[in-house]
Amino acid sequence: MFRSLFLLFVIGACSSFAAAQDAAGDWQTQWTTAKDRYAGVCENHKQSLLKVLSILENQARSSGDVDKVRVLQEEAAEFSLNGKPPKSVKTANYERDISLAQAQLRIAAQNVKAGLLKSGNDADAKVIDAELESLAPVAKKNEISGEDRVYWVATEVPGETVYSRRKNGDWFEANRGKRDFLLWHETARTDEAITLENKSRSSTVVIYKDHCEITTRYRQTVKLLDGRWMTEREAAETVKTGKLAGEK
Repeated sequence: MFRSLFLLFVIGACSSFAAAQDAAGDWQTQWTTAKDRYAGVCENHKQSLLKVLSILENQARSSGDVDKVRVLQEEAAEFSLNGKPPKSVKTANYERDISLAQAQLRIAAQNVKAGLLKSGNDADAKVIDAELESLAPVAKKNEISGEDRVYWVATEVPGETVYSRRKNGDWFEANRGKRDFLLWHETARTDEAITLENKSRSSTVVIYKDHCEITTRYRQTVKLLDGRWMTEREAAETVKTGKLAGEK
């Protein structure tokens, strides 16, 4: 009797261990499949955009436009190496498709994590979190980037100075207590900063996400203000109240 019970216990323990191993392998397979699918989708969209750039480069070659050929080659290289979107083609559809693929990857990760957490496998769930953040990072709250960078507001004295982009690409600088606006022309744009120029003042302002710098006619570059990008509502609230949007 005792021997039979012991055998049943051993068999049950082995079955549980085998089930646990199968579950472990199952989640790994699911997650690997989801990552491979995501990588494949991204690569397909990437190659499609590179093909468009290649077509434009061939057209520029046919017309003898040396400068355009060089620009397109540089943009293709930057895009291939670090994913920097090219400026010579519209990338809205590409960005939409990549965002959709990222959303699908997050859903897959959530489903796999749910099974891991139910089985008490918190360590592997954290591994998925880390991999997901690397593959498809979520923009931080209140972080504004890309074409959404329209309002930059000083934060040392909240709302004292505001840079705002007009539809034609020029920028207004508004300062509290002054009725006149300064007009700036955008001359360069990267993921890190936007460069503005005022020829009448022979000055250049470079706006970063947390501060801006000015280079004067005397070629001196100094930090001008601390600040950050805001939405239109946040900028209006900050200027009106003299407090950063959301602060009581």
